[in-house]
Amino acid sequence: MVSTLYSFGATGDGQEPFAGLVQGSDGNFYGTTSSSGPYRNGTFFRITSSGQETLLHAFNSATGDIAASASTLTIGPDGRFYGAAPFGGTADMGAVFAADMNGTVQVLYSFSSTNADGQHPRGKVVFDTAGNLYGTTTFGGAYGMGTVYKLTPNGSESILYSFGAASDAAGPSNGLVLGNDGNLYGTSSSGGSTGKGTVFKLTLAGQETVLHSFGSGDGASPESELTLARDGSFYGTTYGGGAYGCGTVFHITPAGNETVLYAFGATSNDACGPMAAVTIGSDGNLYGTAGSGGTGNLGGGAIFTLTTAGKESVLYSFGGLNNNPNGREPAAPLIVGLDGMIYGTAVLGGTYGGGTVFRLN
Repeated sequence: MVSTLYSFGATGDGQEPFAGLVQGSDGNFYGTTSSSGPYRNGTFFRITSSGQETLLHAFNSATGDIAASASTLTIGPDGRFYGAAPFGGTADMGAVFAADMNGTVQVLYSFSSTNADGQHPRGKVVFDTAGNLYGTTTFGGAYGMGTVYKLTPNGSESILYSFGAASDAAGPSNGLVLGNDGNLYGTSSSGGSTGKGTVFKLTLAGQETVLHSFGSGDGASPESELTLARDGSFYGTTYGGGAYGCGTVFHITPAGNETVLYAFGATSNDACGPMAAVTIGSDGNLYGTAGSGGTGNLGGGAIFTLTTAGKESVLYSFGGLNNNPNGREPAAPLIVGLDGMIYGTAVLGGTYGGGTVFRLN
């Protein structure tokens, strides 16, 4: 059963939480909205498991702050929340920021408008064991097709890799994962040998390898970061392609051996178009969201579960335009709370139409 903990969109509140939640050491959940708030640039918020929401910070790009954050936050070595935003910063090309539980936000790095630098970061950031931060930008770099950047603990930024050479990954709009082997792994929604997206590996020294290029049959346009499994392999989703054109869930090894676990869209009641990474539950099954589809053709998206053998079930279907009390069009990964419940966000719907935070029992 799904229940709504909070509906965004009241006067002065944030709207459209494209990012997922992260649970802090205090047991509360933290996240961002990509729009609205007092300055119309989105917000940083806290919400308790009982649904009490606090707007901790209103982003304001006019002062050099970030804008339109859409990446799920990462808890850093110092306990603060780290993220990236595609706009804002000193040049309005996006920035990397940190925030504490009290709502104090610090812009750590502002991307520039020069081609040498990355531009418009969107994905979740990741730390290595030395405390360095890594992330991707969708544009900029040597070929204008995005980058992987590195930010040291003292705030020094460097471009580790520029995408866009022939048959390379291009335009990553999602974050990175640090593999068990110490390398970075990620996806791009375009590029590769077919132009339909890739899975790539990048060493911390900046050597990149395209592990897999998607085609229509095995999925296309992955929009999310990968999920690391215990054995060091990865799970991921594609937004489109697959046997029915509604996207896929795939499994891939660090060596690049890719297998489609499930293709969405086999029935009219199935989920369609996943944009978020899957979450591995305590039962070993995968849990995720899709932005459209669902039982009864409601069209508002769905929550699904999938065994590692490829058996899928739709757990909940969100309502369409006129039936969305729990939200619609979820676009972020789910999180398993300390209480064992599953929590997530929906971009739209709810009481005010600005999206929701929901809980799945």
